Amino acid sequence: MTFHISVYRIADRELLKERPPTDIGALYAWMADRPDLTVFDEFLGANWAIGDHWSDHAERLGLPILASLYEVGFTHGVQVEGAGLDALESELDQLVAEWRRLYPPPDEDGGQDPQPLTQLLERADHMRTAIRIARQVDGFIDIG
Repeated sequence: MTFHISVYRIADRELLKERPPTDIGALYAWMADRPDLTVFDEFLGANWAIGDHWSDHAERLGLPILASLYEVGFTHGVQVEGAGLDALESELDQLVAEWRRLYPPPDEDGGQDPQPLTQLLERADHMRTAIRIARQVDGFIDIG
């Protein structure tokens, strides 16, 4: 299982709930008539990485949105919109500061394995991009 972070427009929420038809001809027509509903989608991490590096640290730091990623996101997805985007951004800043404290940066000469800090920071940038886009398009973020 992997986690993705996606952005959708709030105005499209009802379209996202529609179940596709099971008949193949109707499915093709349904797909052709639908606008592209996904504004942004990026890989966030494998389930173990979300649990170990995101949710566990966030829970210890008292960051409720990020702490819920593994438990809630695994089965239902975590959705954030409106003022929640500000809270998510604040939590992300705190979590990134914790990662920088816990995980040393890679050696410039390449002697130290850059994992996990380099990948965590890359995935945090995906989340920052999703937050920015969700604000721009009056959208919501879905993590799961």
